[in-house]
Amino acid sequence: MKFVSNMRCTWAMLAGMVVLGGCHHQEDPGVADPPVSQAIKPPAGNAGAGTWRAFAARVVHDEVKDDTLHPFTFAVPAGDDADAKEARRSIVMAVRTTLGNTAIPGNLLAFTGPDSRAVAAVIEESFRDLPTSVTKGVTVLYIGTSDMSSRVDKVMRDAGARLRVRAMATPE
Repeated sequence: MKFVSNMRCTWAMLAGMVVLGGCHHQEDPGVADPPVSQAIKPPAGNAGAGTWRAFAARVVHDEVKDDTLHPFTFAVPAGDDADAKEARRSIVMAVRTTLGNTAIPGNLLAFTGPDSRAVAAVIEESFRDLPTSVTKGVTVLYIGTSDMSSRVDKVMRDAGARLRVRAMATPE
């Protein structure tokens, strides 16, 4: 009798392991787990937009697992002059257009630049007042200083989008 009871217990445990083995946490297949390394070294603060776009492309390449994923990268300029302000307004409009017309769940939008405060402001403005039906399932990769990541995190939670943070050191 004890043998039968032990066999039932063994079969119940095996069945439980099979059931639990089939359960797994679903992740965004296109984006790697955040690295545990130190903050990455960015280009110089006065580097041009092309250098920052190349930097963003390199970071996205390191973060993305799926080669078929088409990331949208945005290099946000620093500065308070008219050109920088206009460039940031253009990025906001491009992001909003992308989200409204072409972004689908699983797409990745990456943002970086020499001034993390400006990057966070562009992300905030880009996602402001958009319905979650437009932003749900979209992943934003914030490449900036960690002091602005909580600001970006709040925006992404409100928008229903997924946030990935890749901390960078403060540009020199």
